[in-house]
Order: sequence, then C-alpha cells, then structure tokens
Amino acid sequence: MDPLKISADLSALAEAPASRGAVDVRFAVYLRDLLNAVAVLVYEPGPGAKAVLLDQAWGEGAERAPERARQVQGIVEARLGSSDALIQEMPGDSGLKTFILCVPVVREGRVKACLAAVLAAQSREALSPFVVILQAAAGTLSYRFERRERSELSWALDQITALMEILSLAAACEDFPKGARTLADALARHLGCQRACIGVQKRGAVSLAAVSGSEAFDKRGTTALALEAAMREALLRRETVVWPREGGVGDAGDAAHHELGRLLDVERVVTVPLQDAEGRHEAAVSFLWPRGAGPDAKTLRFIASARPHLGAQVSLLRRASPGFLERARRRAWVRLGQDARRAVLAAAAALLLLMAWPFSHRIRASTRIQPDVKRVVAAPFDGILKRSFVDPGQAVDAGALLARMDDKELAWKQAELIAVRDRASTQRDQTLADQSVEYAVSRMADFDSESVGLELAAIEEKIKNLELRAPIPGVVLLGDLRKYEGIPVAKGQVLFEVAPLDRMRAELEIDSDDISHVSAGMPVSLRLDSLPGRTWRGRLERIDPQSEARGGSSVFVAEASLLDAEGDASLRPGMKGRASIFGRRRPLFWILFHRLWEVLGLLLFW
Repeated sequence: MDPLKISADLSALAEAPASRGAVDVRFAVYLRDLLNAVAVLVYEPGPGAKAVLLDQAWGEGAERAPERARQVQGIVEARLGSSDALIQEMPGDSGLKTFILCVPVVREGRVKACLAAVLAAQSREALSPFVVILQAAAGTLSYRFERRERSELSWALDQITALMEILSLAAACEDFPKGARTLADALARHLGCQRACIGVQKRGAVSLAAVSGSEAFDKRGTTALALEAAMREALLRRETVVWPREGGVGDAGDAAHHELGRLLDVERVVTVPLQDAEGRHEAAVSFLWPRGAGPDAKTLRFIASARPHLGAQVSLLRRASPGFLERARRRAWVRLGQDARRAVLAAAAALLLLMAWPFSHRIRASTRIQPDVKRVVAAPFDGILKRSFVDPGQAVDAGALLARMDDKELAWKQAELIAVRDRASTQRDQTLADQSVEYAVSRMADFDSESVGLELAAIEEKIKNLELRAPIPGVVLLGDLRKYEGIPVAKGQVLFEVAPLDRMRAELEIDSDDISHVSAGMPVSLRLDSLPGRTWRGRLERIDPQSEARGGSSVFVAEASLLDAEGDASLRPGMKGRASIFGRRRPLFWILFHRLWEVLGLLLFW
C-alpha cells in the first residue's frame, strides 16, 4: 500500500459531493477494495440508541450478507457511545479468522458515525495497518460531516434571511388584501412553485384572500371553490396535507386535494393550516407545482419551519388591517397634494387646539318670569262673597278695598247671640242672688254666659274683617271674582294675588343631570319666547334643595335675579323662555362629550 496514494484518494473523496448525508457512494466501495475486506459498512447514531446504515459495500461472493449485517449492526450499536476503536472476532467459514473493525467518527466530542470493516486475517496483530487506514478514513468522514454542517448552517441562514424578507415585505403593506397578495407572491418566488394561495377562515367558512401573480381573481369561480375546499380540508385535519402521497396512495381525507390536482393538472399540492398566537387555526396557504416539477426535501423543510411564522404574520395582517373608513381615508390622503396635506394637518392641529381650549360651560334650563314680591289675599272665614271691586291687571295701593264678604248671616248670628247672652246674664244674676241655689248651678250659669260672650266676640271679629284689602301696592295678578259674587267661599281659599311689577325675578327649572355642575352665584342669560329680540342678564341666587316632578322630568327649581330688568314694563309674570347658566370654564372636548361619558360610566360601572 502506498500511503501517499491513499492520502490523495481520501482527499479526493473528502471533496467529492455527498449523495447520502456526509457519505459519498464511492466511499464504502473504495475502502472495501483498499482493505480487501469482506464488507465495509457506515453507520450513524439513530433514535433510541439504534444504528442507522448510511452505506455498505460487500465483496463478490459474500455469503450470508444479511445475517452478517445484523451481527455487525449489533456490535456497532453496542459501541456507539464509545470513542475507542474495536477489533472483535466473528465466526468464519474458512481457515482464516473473520474480524470486525469498528472505528468511530468523532466530532466535537460526539460520535457522528461509525466505520465497520469485516476482514479475514490470521490474527489480530495483522489488522493494525487496517485500523490506521480506517482511522484515516474516519478523519475524512469527520471533515465531510463538518462540510455538511456548514452547508446546513449556510442554508438555514439563507432561508431565515429569505423568510424575514418575505415577512417584512408583507408587514409593510397598508391593508390585509395587499399584504396577503405580497406574501403569496414572495412565497411563490422563493419556493419556485406555480401558485401560492392564501385563505382565511371566518365563522367556519373559508374564503380565498390572495393568489400569487393575480391582483384580481374570481372568488366564485371553480378554481377558487376548489382551493377553498382544499384549505378547509387541511384546517379540519389541522395538519399539513401533501398531495399526492408517497407511493401515490390516496386517502378519503385528501378528496378535495385530489379534485384540485385533477382540475388544475399540477404535479404536487401542499396545503398548510396556519395558527395564530392563541393556537386557533384561522388561515391556510396552498402551494401548487406544475407537471415535471415538485418540491424537494429542503423545500418541504422550509415550509414546515416557516409555518408558525406565516400564521403569526397572517394573523397580524388581519388584525392590523384598517376598516372601510380607514382605507378610504388613506386613499384620499394619497390623492391629496402636498399643499392640501399641509392644510389638512394645520386644520387638524387647529381642531385639537380648539378642543383643548377652555370655554364657559353653559347649562340650559327652561325659565318663567315671576314678580320678586307677591302677596295672596285669602278668605278670612267660611262665608259668601258679596262683591268684588277690582279686576286682574288693575293697579292698587296698599289698603285698597278688593272685595267685601256678605254680612247678613253674621248680623243674624250676632243678634241671636246678643239675646242669648242677655238671657244668660239675667239667669246668672238670679242664681247669684238666690241663696238657696247651689254653687255648682250658679257656676254653670256663669260658664254659659262666658261661652256666649266668646261666640259673640268671634262673630264681631268676623264683622270687622268683612272687607278684603290689598296688603301691598301693586297689580292684581289673580282675582277675577265678579262672576262669583254671591257664591260661598271657604276659609283660606286664595281670592287675590297682588304683586308690584317694578322688580321681577326668573324661576329656572334645572335638569337633575346638570345640577352637579350648577351652584349659586353663577351668571345667567335668558331669552323669552314673547320677546325674542332681547336678552336679560342675571345671577343665580338660590337653588331648592329638593327636586320636583314637572312635565314628566325631575328638575330643581332655582331663582335668579335680573340685573337689568328693574322698572322694565315689558316683563309680565308668567312669561316663558330659555335660560343659559354660565358654569365653570372647561375644555371644549369635555363640554361636548361629558354627558356621554357620564352615561357610559353609569351603564358600565354600576
């Protein structure tokens, strides 16, 4: 054996392209011929401490190869965890002994593979040169493993870069339709497929959202319906569907994919269900390859690795997609020129400033004009109204005669009581003069006389109050009693209202929803329905502590003085209008929307 030639051959094999991972197809054959071995086998560690055969080369006429291969695999599996070479004798059929040489391929402290050579030799000592050659071959394999790892790392970095570029292109789009179309186009270019199609699921129904290479497509066409059916199939199964399966074996769960492949006459269809961050399957992507082309293992590996990132990107695009009004706003913004955009921004800034600027908060209330001082004249006792001397609207002085009560019954009653009183007095005097009358009887006569005297005094008091007079100077507001002359009236019944009209006040009805923003002392402005061209100023003087029900609403009655209404003859009691109470200064935004906030707070936080 020429060491230089062996070194050159191993160097050539080290640089040769690999067909099975890190092992070239000529590697096992070269070692078998070089060592004149019965067989050379290459294994790598597999799951469950099993040895996975990468390559093998048996000599011509080798007998019982399957049985010997199982023996070799058992020995290799027992040595996978060791980094030392092994020479072990095996049962042989000839006069020579059969040995198995196991040399591990170690990289970074881990066994990456194991070279096993089956050799016929007279003794163990004769195998030392072969061990050296296998160790050199193991070094060649170690270098090839390093090359494969570097290639795998470079491929992974390229795929990560491509995936990031694809996702960034989609994320830069302004709405979901454009983002989905950009994502589909980028995936189709990177994977080299004929079509990449994206669909979304809404309330159990799948709708096609984007097709690569097509800005517009018929959503009700046969192709769209077939794609949606295939996506629905993958979403129901919640796993990637590859059609056709290996070996061309069909399945009832692939019926929609089979129909899609037959309809579009494609080589391969791969549909991937996509999950959002919460694990919900709400989207799917289908890849279609034409006849004569199909995805390789690395392409399928990229699709599997990119699946969670694609799901998150589609979910993000759907959530970030603006609504109809936002899309319309963006389109309008794009159409605007530079000057128009500046004008819009300036108007928006002005609007924000206006919303933040404080204004006096105006509280609206209904109002009614009332005299500042008002007195009522009521019937002093039950009786009959004899005559009324005034009419409503008539000016009167203090003490002016307003009406007179009928005195006929009182006169009769007075005469009767005088007679009774005289009789009682006479009887009392007689009882006091007669010594035989008991003291109790004389006292009873005395009491009767006093009782009659009291009744007579009451009647005389009523006679004194027969005339009803004005308590203050002013105008008669209520008291049209001429048609009621001769009719009985009850004690306390209001007959007249008298008030001076030189000083007026406003009575306001404040809604209970606004009462928390109102306090005494606030300025008031009011307009009257009967005098629409004039405005009166005033100040809130008093607010009733308890609300009243008026007109079906709960209101608080307040009084306001009128600062510029003294001596104004145009004001009349009972005039109605609207008043504005100037509350504290608030930002315009608060003035416009505080009522809505209060209602929402009442409904949501109760």
